[in-house]
Parts: sequence; C-alpha cells; structure tokens
Amino acid sequence: MGYSHHFTKNRAPSTSEWRIIKNIAVYLIENTPMRSNSAGGYCVNDPLRGAIATYVEREKTSINEFTDTVININHKEPNVVQTMGGHPAIIFDGKGDLGSEPFVLTCLSPEADREVAPGMRTCKTNRMPYDLLVCAMLILVNHSIPDLLVINSEGGIEDWEPALRLARTFDMNARLPDTIDFDASCDPEPMSLVELWQEIPPKSQFVGVDTGPGLYF
Repeated sequence: MGYSHHFTKNRAPSTSEWRIIKNIAVYLIENTPMRSNSAGGYCVNDPLRGAIATYVEREKTSINEFTDTVININHKEPNVVQTMGGHPAIIFDGKGDLGSEPFVLTCLSPEADREVAPGMRTCKTNRMPYDLLVCAMLILVNHSIPDLLVINSEGGIEDWEPALRLARTFDMNARLPDTIDFDASCDPEPMSLVELWQEIPPKSQFVGVDTGPGLYF
C-alpha cells in the first residue's frame, strides 16, 4: 500500500474547532520549511516549500458533479482551505513526482465523509516531503482537539519527530499522539527560525497548472 497515516474522526468539529483547524493549516503553509526529513528522511534533498499543491473544486451544474484542478500552494497567501463535495476542507499534496495521495480533512461528520469519499481517512504519503506537513497537521489538531481524531501510522517516533519540531513552533506544548508515542518520550526543541525562514525555490522548478484524476477516489 505504501507508507501511510490513518486518522478516523469521532465526530464533526464544531464551528470554533474548525476555525482552529484552519488556523493550524494556514500557519503550517506560511511556515513550511525548505526541506523535510520526516518519514526517515528519504527525500531530504528534495524541496518541500514551493513543491506543494492543492485542489480547486469546480461544480458541473449541468450534471451535478464535481471536478477539480491542481494548483500550486501559495505560501504567502495560503490557499490550503478549499472545498470537497461543496464543503470546506483542508487539502494539500506534494507537487508532481513529489506527491502521492492528498491530505484531506473536512468540517463534516465521519458519516458524511464516507459519502463524499470513503478513502478520506487515510493519507499515503509514500515518505514524500509533504509528509512533514501531514504529520504536523495531525499533531496539532490532536493536541488542540484531543477527542476529534483517532490517529494511527505506519511510522514510528523517529519518523514523526521532525513534524513535532515544526508543530512546536505553533504550540510549544504539542505532543505526538499517544498512538505514536505511548509514554510521551519525544521532547525535541522547536525548529529554529533559520530552518523555518529560508529562500523559496525558483518558480521555474514547479510552474504551471495541472489537471489530474482529482480527489474523488
């Protein structure tokens, strides 16, 4: 199947909780590091910042269906909050060959999620650089809203630690989910400002607008 993370909702987030989730997503996109060494660091030499995509959903009103277009993530004006099935959702993926499956977290209940896309509870990152953002997102949502998600992963503490360092730039008290670190032994320092604020790769490396198979799997 490939290296994956699993996150099952217990319920729908409240309006105030969804606001927190959006704030987390925007912060992570604004502060995306140049590179990632999460998930074993297999892609440490590949870019992360400037190499992330999101999906813009468009409704085909004539047939009451949705299609989507892949566009680049804007780190200065984060466009990570999109829609899925017409409902607000956090959506991001690696760009091109540095992508795998999109991370999607909606404002819906788990029952409604299953109607929109049954596979939404899993994100197969295949250890691509954007894995860092997936794990940091899950860490911070779990920390801020502890009863919302049940998180499991094919990665261990060492795979998740870089994401915890990123998450702790948002909230120093963030911890790995209990299902990843049973005894809360992972206690790293946050990423430094030097790691967070680095020059964005040249636009020529990842340009253009792609169309792909979309999110409806």
